[in-house]
Amino acid sequence: MQPVFNGVNAPVETLTARPLIGNGANAATGSGANGAAGGWLIGDGGAGGSGAAGANGGAGGLLGAGGAGGAPGLLVGAPGNDGSTT
Repeated sequence: MQPVFNGVNAPVETLTARPLIGNGANAATGSGANGAAGGWLIGDGGAGGSGAAGANGGAGGLLGAGGAGGAPGLLVGAPGNDGSTT
């Protein structure tokens, strides 16, 4: 199944820097970077990296939850938490 997803995702990801289907990557721990967005149709956003205030998670896709600090999916999904430790 993965070769099929790769074939579908490759052109979309090349054009938009975001897959059609799939979860976004988490930012590296301690980097303070934002997590990557999930797929346009289905996918959860990656968690933002710790280490700096305001690191956001990636946005969820049409059907997906946002990563820690990220926006929810358009139709289904929950926003990620704020990423704070308090």
